[in-house]
Amino acid sequence: MREADLSDIALIGPIIDHFGGGEIEPARTTYADLTDDGVEEAVIFVESGGTQGDLGIAVLHVQDGVASVLGYVNGSGRVELVLPEAGGGTIVSREGIWAPGDAECCPSQLRERFYEWDGTAFVVTVDQVIDNPDR
Repeated sequence: MREADLSDIALIGPIIDHFGGGEIEPARTTYADLTDDGVEEAVIFVESGGTQGDLGIAVLHVQDGVASVLGYVNGSGRVELVLPEAGGGTIVSREGIWAPGDAECCPSQLRERFYEWDGTAFVVTVDQVIDNPDR
């Protein structure tokens, strides 16, 4: 997967289209085996380019020498990749939940969703609201 040309508009264009815009920061691209098949996938973070944060991620894999999108995780806020030492990985999205009086920068709570590969798609395994630890 690391040899795929992530600047190729034929590959990246549909990803940007999926999110309705945004931009890709190559330095945030991460490689990990999210599907437990022994082969790394590329995790492409799509940023809003403004104050909206991350729009989501696209997970790319290579089959028969051709890179394609394996799946998407839509987000709004911050999307992270958590890699346990045992392999596999969990994608975590955090979206702000603002209470009356919260500043735009600092929501009181966060909606946190954990996604894992189920063999056909990235599915939500945890969906919870937590207090914002940065507040």
